[in-house]
Amino acid sequence: MRPWLWVLIGVLVLIILVIGGTALYVQGKASALTNARFDVEVEPFDVPMDSATIARGEHIVRIRGCMECHGTDLAGRVFMDAGPVGMFAGSNLTGGKGGIGKGYRVEDWVRAVRHAVGPGGRPLIFMPSEDYRFVDDEDMAAMIAYIRSVPPVDNQPPPPEPGPIAKALYAFGDWPQLMAAEVVDHEAEVPPAPEPGPTKDYGAYLSTTCIGCHGTNLSGGKMPGQPPGVPNPTNLTPHPDATISSYEFSDFQTLMREGKRPDGSEINPFMPTGQFKHMTDTELQALWAYISSREPVETGSR
Repeated sequence: MRPWLWVLIGVLVLIILVIGGTALYVQGKASALTNARFDVEVEPFDVPMDSATIARGEHIVRIRGCMECHGTDLAGRVFMDAGPVGMFAGSNLTGGKGGIGKGYRVEDWVRAVRHAVGPGGRPLIFMPSEDYRFVDDEDMAAMIAYIRSVPPVDNQPPPPEPGPIAKALYAFGDWPQLMAAEVVDHEAEVPPAPEPGPTKDYGAYLSTTCIGCHGTNLSGGKMPGQPPGVPNPTNLTPHPDATISSYEFSDFQTLMREGKRPDGSEINPFMPTGQFKHMTDTELQALWAYISSREPVETGSR
């Protein structure tokens, strides 16, 4: 046999070994998505069921984006079906058939929302608890009150099905948020929220809703696990290259309420203006005060 043929065979064998080894590694790491367990202790608190608390809870659920994944009736829905990336659906939060509302105690809600941990310590897949980790007890109680007040809906959303791309990204550390229970700080204390007002401190509290897409430093850029066709989130810091650095508050308000830029063009519908349009003027002013006060960061540094 000619020497070059031996070399070719050797290269092919090496490729097969690498591919097989990589596949086994990804499969082994991805098994944590279903087999991992987390022991997270949380302290329950009172949940008032008066009309003011329920109304406050509905407002928080809307502006914090819960309905983007769980639906406007909170009965769950498929919010991503992206082929090899995977299929993901929000749970039915109501007390209807297929829902979790009847069985969840206060501590179960807190564990799920803040820690991405479900019953029995199992991780909740694609639950963005980093965005909700520091929602304070008062706002959390209001959210729970509202969820408990919604009419029961019979619906059984499908379980999450991470595809090969999602599993590979997770296995190599490029999509840790797929299992947020691994990355949130379960020991961190949750301080009371700042007094509501048009301040950067209150804006910082509200801005955690934005980090899932725009990153922890709000610099935008490509998201981990971003499906094809989804635009890169923009840089929200006052960096010279960031479009928003030239905005006035009125421009920001129109963007958040109407999904339109200063020139009247519409932004990509991936931006969930459906939730932000419910923010009060005070909340938008606070968010703008915080964004404007940030240090400029280069786009994509996340």
